[in-house]
Amino acid sequence: MSQLLSPDRRPPLRPHGLRVLMDGHDLETRDRLFRLMEQSSLFCPRRRGGDRVFVAPDYNQTKEQQREVTMRRIEYLSRNGVFDGWLTERGEDTEMRKMAMNEVLGLYDHSLAIKLGVHFFLWGGAIQFFGTKRHHDKWLKDTENYIVKGCFAMTELGHGSNVRGIETMATYDSNTGEFVINTPCESAQKYWIGGAANHATHNNLLSA
Repeated sequence: MSQLLSPDRRPPLRPHGLRVLMDGHDLETRDRLFRLMEQSSLFCPRRRGGDRVFVAPDYNQTKEQQREVTMRRIEYLSRNGVFDGWLTERGEDTEMRKMAMNEVLGLYDHSLAIKLGVHFFLWGGAIQFFGTKRHHDKWLKDTENYIVKGCFAMTELGHGSNVRGIETMATYDSNTGEFVINTPCESAQKYWIGGAANHATHNNLLSA
């Protein structure tokens, strides 16, 4: 049976060691991103207890206001190089750094993390993994710089994001060089997340 140690025999709590255990990797990258957020009024920084700064979204805003400020936050992060290499660089270190920053953004606000996740991982990832060099040269850098703003039309009214249940059909017409989209019924209507209909300039359509 284990015994509790008396207070004077317990090992001291080491905050840095706990941080390494919890975050695991890319601590300097995470800290740089936190500092960027603390320095901008877009992230609603609040100073408490001397030099401690907390950031949290303003949840008293309307849906339209929150969507707009999310876009302004993305533009601020892009200008400060946060997304550099997210799509144009390869390798384990790049992927781990990207995941670390996405975790930081998710801690701040899921709206921000999801919008970036759809743009970089779904739209950008589709180009990255399914495209050829021609597609990479044309789309990846502009996607990384958030000039091209992508979305991913998967979710349908009748069954959410159940890919096997998708009813929309996309058929390529070789005579016109176009895809013919057929949404056969009301349940097959695409319901986009992340305000994509408001801001996206390009779309990946996932169909049966």
